[in-house]
Amino acid sequence: MAIAKRLNGIAVRIFGLMGDGERSEGAVWEAAQLAVDKRLDGAAAIVDANGLAQSGPAPYAHDTSVIAGRFRAFGWKALEIDGHDFGKILRALEQTRDSEPTAIVATTIKGKGVSFLEGATGWHDKALDAAECVQALREIAPADQGVEVDTRFLSPSTARSSPPLALPTRVDYVVDDQVAMRTAFRSALTKLGMHFPDRVVLDRDVKNSTKTDRFADEYPWRFIPA
Repeated sequence: MAIAKRLNGIAVRIFGLMGDGERSEGAVWEAAQLAVDKRLDGAAAIVDANGLAQSGPAPYAHDTSVIAGRFRAFGWKALEIDGHDFGKILRALEQTRDSEPTAIVATTIKGKGVSFLEGATGWHDKALDAAECVQALREIAPADQGVEVDTRFLSPSTARSSPPLALPTRVDYVVDDQVAMRTAFRSALTKLGMHFPDRVVLDRDVKNSTKTDRFADEYPWRFIPA
């Protein structure tokens, strides 16, 4: 999404919210590396460090210094805050306006404010029964229904439309010729890139194997080695 907003020239910030269990997944750190490598300004990760994963305690519990240190090792700015202090949350969000990717590591207590839920395991993806719901609502303060959030929508004028594709696209093959599927894919993908200027291609370090290399050569600004 951060790459897309850059390609579209849209001035927005991208926020990703993750929990303790998710933070243990390799995809998180692949994304952390990519964000710095591509200098994705306005990208922010909010880590709910409640010390609990899905089936038990999370690694390092509430030691946010470990989590923050790992984000810093990837080149992120990392902020450690009390996730129940809204003043600190707002101040941290203000700091995500800087150019580099920013991680907000927020210490929280899962189920805070409800006696039988607070810091307890075994409640991941589990609903309260009717009696538990009544008790929980009795123990927590009522929600502030007066909070208003201004929504922002992109106007239709910002959307990019592709020119109509003149079909059929020319295919330069001789009947009965044997052509490798990857080679045909490379040719078709490159032609589509010419017809659709808003199309991008994502690949790993295998463009010479998947045959996305020609698209990368022709349209390098639309090729993302993610």
